[in-house]
Amino acid sequence: MFSDFSRALLKVAEVTTFGAKKYTPSGWVSVPDAGARYDDAKGRHLLLGYIEPADAESQIQHLAHEAWNALACLELHLRAKEKAQPSPSNLETVRVAVSPTKDWVTELERKDRA
Repeated sequence: MFSDFSRALLKVAEVTTFGAKKYTPSGWVSVPDAGARYDDAKGRHLLLGYIEPADAESQIQHLAHEAWNALACLELHLRAKEKAQPSPSNLETVRVAVSPTKDWVTELERKDRA
């Protein structure tokens, strides 16, 4: 996946970094009514992408913002589903940390939950 979508993932990481600098690292999780807000933002960036290529504030393509918001919605949905129904403990998880002061992915860590 990383080799196939490297450019797209780096661009989405730029959106993550922009948001972390503007707000707070990982603060997106605790936003009130987050799912609805990110779904709205996804739609807004979809529409604005037809008018202008990049977000005026971040100068990052609207398509990258749209992808970030889709990922945020999916992540929140999956987390809520896990809370309602715990997953098996042997699943492998991949965590990608994005530095709030850099414009690229700084860490890739694989963990096995045993």
